[in-house]
Amino acid sequence: MGCPKGLRDGPCGGTDIHGMCETDPSLPCVWLRIYERAERIGRVDRLMKLQDDLDWRDEGTSSWLPLLKQVLRRGRRLNEAELTDS
Repeated sequence: MGCPKGLRDGPCGGTDIHGMCETDPSLPCVWLRIYERAERIGRVDRLMKLQDDLDWRDEGTSSWLPLLKQVLRRGRRLNEAELTDS
């Protein structure tokens, strides 16, 4: 994630009138760019979907390895829901 404040759930509201970040005025607000891109491709509704809290117990470890092991145990490819919700 590119937000200088590390925000994961949406914008902080701290942008100037040009959409630049209040923390680092040389950067455009990441969340403004995310919204604009979602609007362009017709996916603004997906931004409203609540996400699960992060499990910080696994901080510093790879999330891909457990997922890959799970897929290999099943002997199949991930379906669309698994790709978007994981």
